[in-house]
Amino acid sequence: AIALVGGRLRGTVAALLSRERALAASEARLLIAQNAARIATYEWDPATGRSVWSQNAEVVMGRAPGTFLGTYEDSFRTVVPEDRPLLAEAAANLMRDGDNEVEFRVLDDGGGVRWIRGTGTLTRSEAGEPARVVGVIIDVTERKRDSENNQFLADATADFARSLDYRANVSDVSRIAVQNFCDVAAVV
Repeated sequence: AIALVGGRLRGTVAALLSRERALAASEARLLIAQNAARIATYEWDPATGRSVWSQNAEVVMGRAPGTFLGTYEDSFRTVVPEDRPLLAEAAANLMRDGDNEVEFRVLDDGGGVRWIRGTGTLTRSEAGEPARVVGVIIDVTERKRDSENNQFLADATADFARSLDYRANVSDVSRIAVQNFCDVAAVV
């Protein structure tokens, strides 16, 4: 009887170890996929303000590893001040509607600006109180820069098409370029 129990126990332990290895491998694949897509995940407890973020969240936000305190408040620390009201509104929408989506800018540790797209989904307790928020953040900086560059080229092309006057065209394109540069410099 003892041998039978011991055999079952060894089998159970072996099965648990196998599941643990499979879970670790799955988590490693998920992190590789998240890094490739520049996506991080988070879970937030509105009652306590405590957040749990995926390992790569600091990288997505442009922060050094170990600098994020893991709280809702700390997630605002590097948000560009002009974008903080957008996040506050998104949080209010989340509490009211149960989900949200927002794009905002953060300052990375190097002083650069990154665009982040965040989404969240709220689950409620049986009493209807906010219980947990699960979401993702995505670094969309390249997409935003591509969009801004395409808009600049479209504006410059439209200005060139309006006139065959070389001096007027150079002046118009210079005005557009200076305005775009000022918009970028105002953020930093």
